Parts: sequence; C-alpha cells; structure tokens
Amino acid sequence: MAASALLPWHVEHWQRIQAQVAANRLPHALLFAGPTGLGKRLFANRLMDLRLCADNDGSVDACGVCANCLLRKAETHPDRFELMPEDGSDQIKIDQVRTMVDWAYQTAQRGKGKYVLIAPAEVLNVQSANALLKCLEEPPSGTHFVLIADTPGQLIPTIRSRCSTMFFRPPPTDAAMSWLEAQTEYQPEHEVLLKIAGGAPLAVEAMINAGYLETRACVLNLFSVLRDGGSPVSAASVVVKQMPETVIGIMVSLILDLVRLVRGDIEIRHVDVTSDLAPLSRGIPEAQWFLLLDYLIECRALLASGANPNAQLMMEGICTRTAEALA
Repeated sequence: MAASALLPWHVEHWQRIQAQVAANRLPHALLFAGPTGLGKRLFANRLMDLRLCADNDGSVDACGVCANCLLRKAETHPDRFELMPEDGSDQIKIDQVRTMVDWAYQTAQRGKGKYVLIAPAEVLNVQSANALLKCLEEPPSGTHFVLIADTPGQLIPTIRSRCSTMFFRPPPTDAAMSWLEAQTEYQPEHEVLLKIAGGAPLAVEAMINAGYLETRACVLNLFSVLRDGGSPVSAASVVVKQMPETVIGIMVSLILDLVRLVRGDIEIRHVDVTSDLAPLSRGIPEAQWFLLLDYLIECRALLASGANPNAQLMMEGICTRTAEALA
C-alpha cells in the first residue's frame, strides 16, 4: 500500500500538511474543498495512511508494509471510520453520524489516533449536520475529522467555521496536459475532455470510462432531431441505451454552453462542437433553457436518490421537455 506518486497539483498542499504535522498542529477538523476530479479523496487517504502508519518515523508517506498499513489495505483498520451515504440513499443520515460519534469517543485501538473521513460532506442532512457540529464543537481527544466537499457552500456555515479549509483548484492547463500526456492511456481527445471538465485532470479518466464523447454525439444528434420536429418518443428509444446519469450530465453541460453562446460568452467548454451548438442558440430565449435545466436537475436528483425510475419514461419526459425548449 505504499503511496503512489504525489499528484503535481497536490505538492503545495502536502507541504503545508507536512509542516502542520511536524509542528504537531494538525487541525482536529480539515475540509478539503474544490471541484470534482482533482483527487481530494486521494489526498485525504494519503494523509490518513501516513498518520496511521506505525513505522513512518517522520517520513513523508506511509510505509505500506507495517501492520497498520496492511489493515488499511484490507480496509479493516479499527481507528479509521468512513462516513458516506448508504446504498440507495443520497444523504448521510443522523443514525450514521450517531454511530460515528459513539466510535469517535472511544480510545484508539492501535495507539496512533483516530481518523474520520466524511465524503461527500455536503450530503449531510440537517439533522446529521447538527449532530456532527456538536462533535466538532467538543472534539474527542485524538480524533481528527477530514471532510471532502465539491460544493462546500452547501455545508452549514457553522461546520465550515470549525474546519481548517484547504481549497483544491484546477492546475494550469499546460501542467494538467503534461500530467495527462505522461499517463500510459493518454489519447489526443484528452485535451478536449479536459476543457469540458473545467481543467480537472482526474475527471478525464472517468469521462473516458463513461464513453463521454460517444454519448455526447448521441445527445447532439438528439438535439438536432428534436429541433427538426422528430418524435420525442422515438428519440428517447435511441438515447435510453446510454447511461441516464451520463446523458443528463452531458445535456446540462451542453445547455450551459448554449446559454453562454446566447450571452456572447467566450468561455465555451465544448469548443470542438461549437458549430453544432451555434444553430441551437439562435432565437431561443434563455428562460426556455433554464426551464429545461431545472427539469434535468430534478431528474438527476431522482436518480441519485436510488428511486430507480423507469429509464424509458424518464428519457421520454426529457425528450419532450427538450423538444418544447427547441420549439
């Protein structure tokens, strides 16, 4: 379990953490905030692995071979607790937080302190957030909390105020491309995907695995068919073969670019298909795009909730709303 190479855009943050550790001033609660695709969870795991390692002796990484590291590799270390939504839920619930709090106030079993990872922290509901807040206000001795949030503004302010926040931002484009080009699976289209992902290098891998560009081509064709008066039901029967979450995410991203085109904004993400988007942006009020965006976001929330809606009916609804927007 020896740590992989530190991501280039993590170096400065890691040096800051190392200085805090060396001075015995690591905050009891850390919030790693920033867009998805920047490796915040990798960074958090690296920190916790180092702190739980029994044989680091001041080194910069966990040794990977001691008993503690082997327990971490097996995901059975008794002094590490991970808090995330349970299967079929899009929230971290109060009972989960109560279980964690009971655990946090117990004595560390391996003698290296205790660490709680909360990810994504912004899905704490009101009750669970308040339960966590009480624990952060009176933190158990020897227990550290690491919260990860893509949208930290969704966390209640009192939780944010009790955490030391470290913001992760996309690296410069040339640095991100240098890293991508050094990966064995590098492909020329990674530059296009990096732009779409807002400069987040690790998001590119997820997009490749999801067949992002192929699905985007289907969505663009969907827009074209519906603009020309095609049947929403027929269009849905084609696009339903793709993953609904991916289709909706691509539609949202493309629509945001359409709004940018309407406004004359030069910060277009899908620059390689601007010629396909430009005709769609003409003569359609912004309000129609925003109504469609609201509907897509509702559909995405339904999928995230684990409700398991009928994919065909959902896509028919999306295609019908899209046809109305394009009318």
